[in-house]
Amino acid sequence: MTDRSEAPLVRGESDLLVFISSVMTKEMELARMTAVQTLRDLPFSRPWAFEYTPANSEEVTDAYLRKVEEADFVVWLVGVGTSQPVIDEINACIASGGRLLAFKFEPDDADETTRALITTVSDYAKWHAVPSPDAFAECLRETIADELVRALRDPALPIRRRRLNELLRLSVAKCKQAWSTLGVPRDLAAELAADRDLGSVLQLPDSGVQVIVGEMGV
Repeated sequence: MTDRSEAPLVRGESDLLVFISSVMTKEMELARMTAVQTLRDLPFSRPWAFEYTPANSEEVTDAYLRKVEEADFVVWLVGVGTSQPVIDEINACIASGGRLLAFKFEPDDADETTRALITTVSDYAKWHAVPSPDAFAECLRETIADELVRALRDPALPIRRRRLNELLRLSVAKCKQAWSTLGVPRDLAAELAADRDLGSVLQLPDSGVQVIVGEMGV
């Protein structure tokens, strides 16, 4: 019988792929190890953590962002700091409509970059404040179980409609972030982001084709 604690991080066809995103620092090492071990112990899941994967000829950035898009869940371990790769991973998860689960370990001590990313995903991610490192394994198990139950019970929307809803939610979140960057209080930023009467009025031509290009939320 194979010991799952020593099994390679290779996804089986019936396994959930769970991508673990966090800064790779000494402070977050225990949390990453706990996440990997906890997910390995679940009979239906496989973790993907950068430091535990085998050698690969693929360019590093392409490899981990591709795994983000393939993952059934992305687990973000939020500590004091945030690196550019983590920002790219979280943005890739949101852009692909992935399921993002965020666990806050140091919510009060986070630096400016981390707080900005938290603001970006606050309307998208499911947050869980971890009371202590010892409680994290159980928090992760309960969250994954809750997500699976909700996925089974929630009525499945048509793919196109679900994608449009996700894009709308992301657009509002980005607009809210833009207001927050200007120093607008959080509650007022949410109100302004939802107000469709604000912004430039679009004047459509009487004939011909007009192409409008821009980031969602502008």
